[in-house]
Amino acid sequence: MGIAVWIVFSLRNDDSALRVVVRVLARNMGWSAPSTTAEVVSRMSKDQERGRDEDAIKTAVDWTQKHPVDPGNYWVYTSVSGLYLKKAQKDSGRKDEYVIQAIVYRDRALQFQEQSIPGLQDLASISELAADLSSRDRCPHYRNAIKLLQHTISLLDEQRNHSVTQQAHARESLTADKIKALSGSVEQAITRVTGKLQSSGCPVD
Repeated sequence: MGIAVWIVFSLRNDDSALRVVVRVLARNMGWSAPSTTAEVVSRMSKDQERGRDEDAIKTAVDWTQKHPVDPGNYWVYTSVSGLYLKKAQKDSGRKDEYVIQAIVYRDRALQFQEQSIPGLQDLASISELAADLSSRDRCPHYRNAIKLLQHTISLLDEQRNHSVTQQAHARESLTADKIKALSGSVEQAITRVTGKLQSSGCPVD
């Protein structure tokens, strides 16, 4: 039976609240080191619950430096990105500094999930949240969120047309109803982020 670890960062209090959710299913995903990455994220979660965000980040950095190509690093990097967004929300004086760090770790996570529908959705949420919190780089972050969401739509279209890659087919084969529901959700997200882009005075491509 696999170990499941969840970290949820709720960064908005309004009705359109967005959350960054990190889930690790170590054994069930067949990673070579049983539960190792799950244990890292579990420790980060415990540190975060105790208000020790810096300890959580140090745990992540130490792990990824020792295991730079572990596929589970997606979850570790996403967790760190969420922690920096949380710090940005709490510290307005340093929020742009923390947003930059959140984006650094988002980019590191992306290399592990470039063809993953749920992974791209998570990373688009991080980009959107980063833009919401940023005071100087909203435009590029909103654009990045849209780009990731559009790529998600492309992957869903591939699934719909039965022309998915072997990797995506093995991991994320979806029913027609699920594809339709996901496409609708992603299109709504694109519309929402595009609205934010426009209301922020950013040129729309």
